Amino acid sequence: MNKKVIVSAVVAALVMGSALYAEPEGSFGVNGPGAWNQPPEKRVKHTDSFGDTYYTYKYENPKEYVAKEVHNQKQNFKKAPKEIVEGLTKTLKAIEALQKNDTKSAQKYLDEASALFDKALKANPNLKLVPIANEIVVYEFAGTSQDVKKALDIAKSLIEKYETQVARAILIPMKDEIDIATEFIPMDLYPEATKKAAKLLREGKKNEAIGALIDGLNTIVTNIAVVPIPLLSAQDLVEKASKLDKNKKDEVLKLLAAAKDELQKAVYLGYTKRHSKEYKSLSDEIAGIEKEVKGENKVEKLYEHIKNSFKSLIGKVRSENYSLKDSVSKEEEKALMNPSSVKKEAAAKAKVEEYQSKELFKAKQKVRIFEKETKEDEIKDKR
Repeated sequence: MNKKVIVSAVVAALVMGSALYAEPEGSFGVNGPGAWNQPPEKRVKHTDSFGDTYYTYKYENPKEYVAKEVHNQKQNFKKAPKEIVEGLTKTLKAIEALQKNDTKSAQKYLDEASALFDKALKANPNLKLVPIANEIVVYEFAGTSQDVKKALDIAKSLIEKYETQVARAILIPMKDEIDIATEFIPMDLYPEATKKAAKLLREGKKNEAIGALIDGLNTIVTNIAVVPIPLLSAQDLVEKASKLDKNKKDEVLKLLAAAKDELQKAVYLGYTKRHSKEYKSLSDEIAGIEKEVKGENKVEKLYEHIKNSFKSLIGKVRSENYSLKDSVSKEEEKALMNPSSVKKEAAAKAKVEEYQSKELFKAKQKVRIFEKETKEDEIKDKR
């Protein structure tokens, strides 16, 4: 039977007997995957002022505004009705039982799961996509917009010399974002797959029952929203500037300049594709505030307006998926996603996480060699 199951880290944890909403030790950010692929000494556990536990690869706590955004996301996540959670758990236990050839237990789990799904649908017949899990992964990039620009320039030079893998290693860490992955169980499909599996098992068709359960798992939908941290940072800096005394012009201007730099960093990191006009508008609004601060300093209404602009833009990006389609044409997307030319996105991501540290170390060495060769070439040209 050549069935392939595509499940998330959360669902996989369920198969192994973990609690659905448990926070796995060593995870990156909040409930994030992949920490066990990293050197143990880099995993750091800490608790922020909101009481949320984080696992990151840094020795310092995430910035306050990042922690606040994560906390808000966790607070806003509405868990599925307990019947659906229990039903999903029992279908996974059924798979585990079938793998052990315990068809009696599997049949029991499937019947119980079907009864739980029926109960949930009877209570609310309008259930469609129901959120069952929420994973938040935080990637923080420490540096200014100019640091990003320099890294991009080096990567561009390397690509021109066909040092593609070195350039790739430089570009991999170019992320400054909060990834919010929410998984949904389709209540018009998953319960039917469970009932179909139970029927097949009663008919003695074990392999077909496993196939039906796998088909059910593959209907689980994942939605990923990306919140750029530079946008949160700029918002935080403007907020701080608005609270300073009017006489502290130098401090206010310094904060506003830093906010503009954060927006520029978002541009260099490629987060402005969908909302370039909004980012440009925010930058213009900050420039307007700077002008007023240097003049009569009547900025109360300007601060209020820009706060609403930030709120509106952040609200939009929270609810959107990040997709390759946002950045390339249909022809380019087709070429990139061709299995014969590149690995599937999930496999590529896992590979990146597994070898990131090693690649970055190699990259640093090769960049030094590249820079040395460039300088030598310049000296030769002068001669």
